[in-house]
Amino acid sequence: MQPVELLLFIGRKGNRSTDPCRLYTPARTSKGNETPLPLPPKTRERTTDNKQALSSFGFLSPPGATGRERTVLSCRSGVREHSTTPRYTRVSDVPESRCCPEKPVVCRQPVASKQARCKVAFVRGNKHGRSSRTHTLVGFSEALDWRPLKFAQPVPAAAICDSCGYVPRSTCSLPCGHTLCEPCHRRCAAGANGAEFECPFDGDVCSAEDVARRDCSRNLMRRKVHCWNEANGCTVVLSASEVTEHFHRDCQHHVTRCPTCLATVLWNDVCAHHKSRCADFILRAAADVHPETDGNQNGQLVAFEKNVEKRAVELNAKLAQLSLESASQSDRLIALCHGINDLNETLAGQFRAASDRNEHSLERNADIMKAVFMEKSEALMSAIVAMSPPIQNDPETQEWVLTGYAALKEKALTEGLSFAMSGKAYLRRYLMSWGIHLKKSADTLCICLRHCIHKGRYDEFLDWPFAHEMKLVAVHPTTREEHEIRALPCAFNNAEVYSKPTAFSNKAVFFGVRSFDPTGLEWGGFIKNDQLFLRFEVLL
Repeated sequence: MQPVELLLFIGRKGNRSTDPCRLYTPARTSKGNETPLPLPPKTRERTTDNKQALSSFGFLSPPGATGRERTVLSCRSGVREHSTTPRYTRVSDVPESRCCPEKPVVCRQPVASKQARCKVAFVRGNKHGRSSRTHTLVGFSEALDWRPLKFAQPVPAAAICDSCGYVPRSTCSLPCGHTLCEPCHRRCAAGANGAEFECPFDGDVCSAEDVARRDCSRNLMRRKVHCWNEANGCTVVLSASEVTEHFHRDCQHHVTRCPTCLATVLWNDVCAHHKSRCADFILRAAADVHPETDGNQNGQLVAFEKNVEKRAVELNAKLAQLSLESASQSDRLIALCHGINDLNETLAGQFRAASDRNEHSLERNADIMKAVFMEKSEALMSAIVAMSPPIQNDPETQEWVLTGYAALKEKALTEGLSFAMSGKAYLRRYLMSWGIHLKKSADTLCICLRHCIHKGRYDEFLDWPFAHEMKLVAVHPTTREEHEIRALPCAFNNAEVYSKPTAFSNKAVFFGVRSFDPTGLEWGGFIKNDQLFLRFEVLL
């Protein structure tokens, strides 16, 4: 929007001297020789209408001033004097002050006569990319700070920081007419002790006593604002102090994005949107680009395009350099391929020669190993022949007298189990030990066969795993009556027990399926003098 310019006069007539802080509109007078300078056509037509605008931008009109009469406007922006020193002649000459939203910028220019003229330009909008009614609050609360709020009515210029463009809780008015927030004011401290402050726009230095502080929180919290969901259809306008509660509790215009069609839908209508197969309840306005954000997006897009162009130039330069390097590397690669081919031919010839030598060497080594094997075989056969008599005389049975049967039985009754093992012995060339295993089951005891295979000197010549049937025989000490149980280990298929021992001994095992009844043995007289006569056999 183009700025609207309004010419105001500071007049002097005779001995009447006006206050430097009093701004006058042109007036038609019948007294004196004062001839006011003519106003531009647009300004002449809007003199009366602009009084209200002047009041909203920091200038108050006294009561009763109407029409084209002389109107005295009191400056409340903190301006104490208007210099006639040549400084600015156009609005475009004013530095960063143009970023102040709805703020009058005083531009001074010299005149030939004694009458001083002050040109006031109203600059609409700001350079921060938002409309004149959208502002960001700072220092109020965690819910309101740093979130743009759209006010229903324009915010007074005196409540907006000229430096950052935010609306602070309290403002600091400098004597030069600029308004700063507390953080920006602290950043403008000058001097060693920080008692003086320098205006960031015109460089004027003032003391802390000359800075007028004003608390704007109460006035701003009463001002009407639009809900943050206005773009989503919410039309609620309420005070700034109530917008947070409305937004979090009462507002029904929160939106979400449909995961199926990626359309923006009101949160309350998302289920109905899914039921309609993404055909209804689409919030089209939410997908539009808002005017207040369009400027920012365009600026970001232009900056992005410039950055992309810059990167593209750099990439093209890099690609050209890489192309040259690639051509050089390609030549080197071709030379390397030729070298590799030559090396392959050389290695192939050497490999054929080495293969021929290896064949002759293998034949010679095979003859040597065959001779050594025959020699070792003859020695081994001689050793086997030497050991054949004890192997042939190796027993198939072993008798054992178990002493201390009563103590073994008592331990089984109290602890649940007990066992006793015989010494190691060769049975059918297998080195093993055997014994009995007393196990308590309910209120009765049973005697089971227990045995363990050990690593022996004949293991290399035996069949593995061990698959012979075993027999445990209880012998009556007087009548030589026998009572036996048998066990077939191959039915258990346990490699840890019946495979060839790799350590000193395999895991011991007992057969609980078939067992003696100790009560029958005791009543039958098999136990005499606390001794039990047993015989262990390994069958074919």
